[in-house]
Amino acid sequence: MLEIEHVTKRFGGLLAINDLSLTVKKNQLLGVIGPNGAGKTTLLNVITGYFRPSQGKITFEGERIDGKAPYEICRLGIARTFQVVQPFPEMSVLDNAMTGALFSREGITIRKARDRAMEALEMVDIAHQADVMAGALTLGAKKKLELARALATQPRLLLLDEVMAGSPQSDIDDLMKLLQRIHAKGVTILMIEHLVHVIIALAQHVFVLNFGQELFQGNPGDVISHPEVIESYLGKPLEALAAES
Repeated sequence: MLEIEHVTKRFGGLLAINDLSLTVKKNQLLGVIGPNGAGKTTLLNVITGYFRPSQGKITFEGERIDGKAPYEICRLGIARTFQVVQPFPEMSVLDNAMTGALFSREGITIRKARDRAMEALEMVDIAHQADVMAGALTLGAKKKLELARALATQPRLLLLDEVMAGSPQSDIDDLMKLLQRIHAKGVTILMIEHLVHVIIALAQHVFVLNFGQELFQGNPGDVISHPEVIESYLGKPLEALAAES
């Protein structure tokens, strides 16, 4: 579905993404992990057109998308959430979700946008708060609204940037069940997450990013037991730390 081929992104002298290749298959739930500064959010920004790659190419369902504007990429069927949720606080929950629907297609009617928005709110379990001002929501509800706004665009590929960040365990459990439901409805998901246990529980395939490059990829069990992955998070493998003590 999504093919990233030899993509590099430079910011002056900083090499944020370095010759990275990654494939996302249709109906896959793919997790991307890596330590802080690994280039995870930059990767999403490159895919969605907020940054243009310095080198390489990106194709979605066979169409090249690097160089397209974010709204053009959204209209092709790719939606994303942001790590820091930013709803329109003085608009209702329903109107916030409608913005996703209205900007996802040309010529969509207000009635159709409202229907899509309500469907998205129902999917994330906040339809009962449709008339509440978004600024009055709890953090957990705002995260669900961020998801609903993305889902209202009717994406085939959903990109998630640390949707669990800052959430208590009860909200994390709720969001995990929600993502499983969304995936079960046929939405392909590429999920960036710092909480490794969430990725291990949800993802079918895990890609480990470190210093803008692929460190390792494989099934969750192989990834979590790989010595270089452990070292990237803990500094050194536990065995090496024990040998030095």
